Amino acid sequence: MTQTSPRDCGMDAFLERVRLWVEAAGIDVDIAFADERCAGPNEGAQTFLTIGPLTLSLTGAHLIPDQTKRTIQVIAELVWAGYQQTLAQSILVHEIRNPLAVVAGQVELLRREIGPHPRLASIERAVGRIEQQLKASQGIPGGLWSEFAVAEVLDQILTDLAPLADGKHIRWLLAVKTVTVYWNREAFWQILFNLVKNAIEAAPPYGIVEIGATSYEHGVRIWVKTHGVDIPREVKARLFRQPASVKGPDRGVGLLLSRNLAAESGAELVYDEKTGFTLLIPSRTSRQK
Repeated sequence: MTQTSPRDCGMDAFLERVRLWVEAAGIDVDIAFADERCAGPNEGAQTFLTIGPLTLSLTGAHLIPDQTKRTIQVIAELVWAGYQQTLAQSILVHEIRNPLAVVAGQVELLRREIGPHPRLASIERAVGRIEQQLKASQGIPGGLWSEFAVAEVLDQILTDLAPLADGKHIRWLLAVKTVTVYWNREAFWQILFNLVKNAIEAAPPYGIVEIGATSYEHGVRIWVKTHGVDIPREVKARLFRQPASVKGPDRGVGLLLSRNLAAESGAELVYDEKTGFTLLIPSRTSRQK
């Protein structure tokens, strides 16, 4: 494919992506873009279509078959839609980071005034979680594997969710043994946080939430169960496959995300009426001291 120098006011990456997709489709044309805010298309090129502020031009467009033109148009529009989505996501990430910086700064000032405090630590963990999600949305790798104690992560989660649990006067049944796991700590935290939060929200006032962790024949089992709450049959049928929750319609996205996170790191998230939601981590990455 002939490479025409783009005059697109910074749209080189977008143009290159269109070229690559057109080339992958087996189409050999001389393609160029111009931004309406800048110079027009290259001399000899004929306007083919307009996408946003861009005009796509093809040299010798009258010689190109209509089917080929339609294929190029579909490719260009799809790439433009993806480009716009990426740009909007970048803007959103940037705008979210501004208030996060304010929160982090205020937390630091409070620490200087009152010293270490569990609530400040909870806020910092929440800010850190948002930062990690923002990086993940930009394709920045995260979630390094390490060895950690299940009880340590659970203590942090219960501290962070204390206001939600206290508001419903939740009673805890904790059966967490001294279990250590070598696994993706970030994924573990997110899965367990989702499960505990869901359990609290599903529980009635003065309800009981059971959390346990122990080793079993093939690894480590961590379970979360809300006592006295039955999941309707129609909701069970949709668990892990589409949003499904006893909290109401269009809820339960956290379960989908949690199961995907577990699978990506070699574990399994399942549901059983007796034990509730259970995370099974294989023995090759876990051990009990």
